[in-house]
Amino acid sequence: QETTATIKNESGNGLSNRAGTISMARTNAPHSANSQCFINSVNNPNLDARGSRHGYAVFGRVTQGMDIVKRISRLPTQVKGHHRNLPKRAVVIEQVSRVITRETQIPSAVPRPAN
Repeated sequence: QETTATIKNESGNGLSNRAGTISMARTNAPHSANSQCFINSVNNPNLDARGSRHGYAVFGRVTQGMDIVKRISRLPTQVKGHHRNLPKRAVVIEQVSRVITRETQIPSAVPRPAN
């Protein structure tokens, strides 16, 4: 599938890669994200920006269906090229909805834990 232009890495937005958050996927180049994302099934603070090191930008969170995310995370995986933990069978998310609430309008809805 053809993708759009890459976007600027916004991992310094104050949001942390905690379980249930949705983040932009990218290559090792920090500003290479475009159309792919991933759901954190566990807390991944190692994916957060630190100092001048770019992380993986959190832009949303799962509001319903975290039990399904957990089931997906337990599927058999494989290594393919430089990708690790790829599901052996394709997983297709058929529907995603944007939910606007008072909490989601606040940039620090999922604040980064204090160091």
